[in-house]
Amino acid sequence: MMDMWLSISWAQLTMIIVIQTAIGEIILDRNPRYLPFPRGIGNKLQVITGFGIPVPDIKDDVTYGLIIKSNYALPTNSSEFTQPELAYAGFSRVQPGAQISRVTWYNLLKGAMERLQIRGDSCLPLTICQASFTIFEQQGLLGEIMKVMFLPSTTPGEDLLVPNEYKIAEEIGEKAEEESECRRAYPSCEKSIIDMITTLEENKVVKMMLDFL
Repeated sequence: MMDMWLSISWAQLTMIIVIQTAIGEIILDRNPRYLPFPRGIGNKLQVITGFGIPVPDIKDDVTYGLIIKSNYALPTNSSEFTQPELAYAGFSRVQPGAQISRVTWYNLLKGAMERLQIRGDSCLPLTICQASFTIFEQQGLLGEIMKVMFLPSTTPGEDLLVPNEYKIAEEIGEKAEEESECRRAYPSCEKSIIDMITTLEENKVVKMMLDFL
């Protein structure tokens, strides 16, 4: 009986040693860590941005949207960290045609509005005017995106390329005391993009402060 117990004990001890040895080998044989990303699948970062506009007068829930995808190549060689001036010697910070201009963006918006049977020639300036009138500072990241999307002054480097009608629309919105002034400036537009995706509400706290002053 004692011999059997000793045999079992030795067997258990041997098993424990084998398990510990195997675990030790696994730990010692860890896969090396890589700072660069492997070539092929997984070596790019894709950023997808877009916005959707509900389609009116349709019983089903339908949304018309525009999506923009941006691909950013991730580093695949350590020299991109240690010697960036050599790794990126053939690259330029500004690639010709790589950036979308303000004029191109406005043309895309006008085309999308026309496909929704909305007059782009008058409704886009109305949208810009309303965006200029509206205070987006309290809307966080979404408010900043709205400003960049619609206001031509957010791209000062393209000031000479942007048509004057869009600059005038922004000025009207800046000087307006009421949102209705934008609508009077562009009466042929029944509904703008701002009307579709936002609701204008009175800030009672600000109104009380102004009344007090």
